[in-house]
Amino acid sequence: MINRRTLLFGGAALLLLPAESGAEYARPVTMLNEPYQTIAAVQRDLFPGGSAPSPRLLKAIDYLGGVMRDPYVDEEDKRFLSNGARWLNLQAREDFGKAYYVLDSERRQQVLQKVSGLAWGDNWLWSILSYLFEALLSDPVYGANTHEAGWHWLQYEPGYPRPKAPLI
Repeated sequence: MINRRTLLFGGAALLLLPAESGAEYARPVTMLNEPYQTIAAVQRDLFPGGSAPSPRLLKAIDYLGGVMRDPYVDEEDKRFLSNGARWLNLQAREDFGKAYYVLDSERRQQVLQKVSGLAWGDNWLWSILSYLFEALLSDPVYGANTHEAGWHWLQYEPGYPRPKAPLI
């Protein structure tokens, strides 16, 4: 039987866990490490900016780093994101002898076109775009969407009250 004290301490512990997890989203990733170097290049190729905010301004790769560290995200999903970058680089090396992120723009587009026709590639690119759009639309409290750039670009008015701290 659970007494009141155990229930209160258990509930307090559960309230602390999400706050620790959410704080992780604001931490920048090391760009020289894989899979982030490759995924950042893919994000730039899929969402090149122009009149839209760039993935760098949105801190989309840092947001994805938070997803990769989030204990609530399925480990299989994290492995797929990481393996997709590895498979993309394998395809780039097979076709052009170099990793994806060091290829010129035209060759990177050719690799993207090729892998988008493969089942894993289509799913992986969809996942990368989904997390990129999460970064575009997220509240800046999660470390992405710097200066609310995504919201301004979309002329989006966020709901209120806004979170004061990460809730995930």
